[in-house]
Parts: sequence; C-alpha cells; structure tokens
Amino acid sequence: MFFYSGFDYMDHKNGNFIYFDSPTDDIVHMQGVSMNERFIFFWNLGSVWKLELKTQIVTKLKLYISEAEISTFVKKVRTGSDENIVCIRVEQSPTMDCIIVWDLDKDVEIESFDVNADALFFQDSNGAPFLA
Repeated sequence: MFFYSGFDYMDHKNGNFIYFDSPTDDIVHMQGVSMNERFIFFWNLGSVWKLELKTQIVTKLKLYISEAEISTFVKKVRTGSDENIVCIRVEQSPTMDCIIVWDLDKDVEIESFDVNADALFFQDSNGAPFLA
C-alpha cells in the first residue's frame, strides 16, 4: 500500500510516494485509514499511527490494545474539526464500543465513554460531533 504526498517533490529520492504494509514495516495488517488537515491515521487491531503531513514523520500513538485479545480491538479512527484530537473506536463486545478521545499533541487519552456498537453518531462531553 502507498500514499501520495504533494510535499517537497524534488527533495525526496523516491518522489512523493510513502509505502506501508510490507513485511518489513512497523505498520502491518492495516485495518483502515483516516485523515484530518494535519495527519493521516493508520490502524490495525491493536495500534494507531499518525503520519504528519508537513514533516512526513510517522509516530505510533501510546495507546495499546493487545492483538491477542479477540473481543477487544481498534475498530475505527475518526477525526473532527479539531486537528489536535482524534477519536478511537474500540470494540469491546458485539453490542458495546468504547470511544477514546485522544490528544495528538500530548499523546494521551482525554476521556473515554461507551456507545452502542451500532451508533452512527456520537458527541464528546463538550457536544462536539463525530461520525462513527
């Protein structure tokens, strides 16, 4: 899998493409991709990474969910209007998910709460909406 980046075309030896999900990469078994104005997010069942668009530096979030755990895994990563916050949706059971609101600058959890597994829309404690 690769992604096109429009930054610094002539400065990069390999052009504007960033490659992921090869057997030698840290990011393997990707389950999805999401983005906001500042980052592209990649995730597998147990980890979330962010690629800063300006610097093209990939960082793994300090969130950890064991991939050996069968019933708990990263389901989705969703962004909102605040480029410094992301919501990580973790499946806990067939009927309930946990939403973790994550501060991208401090790399820490801001808050977490449970939602029904079939919820399509949810809000943080300030009422800011996120699409599920």
